[in-house]
Amino acid sequence: MSDIPQLEQRIAVALERIRTGVDALAAPQDNSELVAAEARADALAAELAGIQAQLSAAKEVEAEVLALRTKLAEADAEKGDLLSTIQSLQGVNADLRAAAAEGLSDPDVINKALVADLEALQTARAADLRDIETLLAELAPIAQEA
Repeated sequence: MSDIPQLEQRIAVALERIRTGVDALAAPQDNSELVAAEARADALAAELAGIQAQLSAAKEVEAEVLALRTKLAEADAEKGDLLSTIQSLQGVNADLRAAAAEGLSDPDVINKALVADLEALQTARAADLRDIETLLAELAPIAQEA
């Protein structure tokens, strides 16, 4: 993303060189100077096209990075919610176990709470696996390029 200002600067320099070439074309010259000036203008136009293509590619990469950061923030929020749920369930289960030890609770209620806790842990694990798969899918093209 730090390449964008550099590319913009290169575009500005190329445009200035094109302006200089056009100004030189406007002045009366012999045919050989005119041909040389046209060749320089063509070369500068090609250079400008290349720089603009690089700038466009850099902007696309920047957009992809922004999208990935958004996905990562969403995944972090989801993971935070899951962790909060797990902590809550673990607290409830601890209370139920303490009540059962004192003979104040129904064993079926404890079993249901433990099942809910297990399901929450499985959900958290599935979310983690989904995050890992997403990251691996994004990193695979980068690894192939390297």
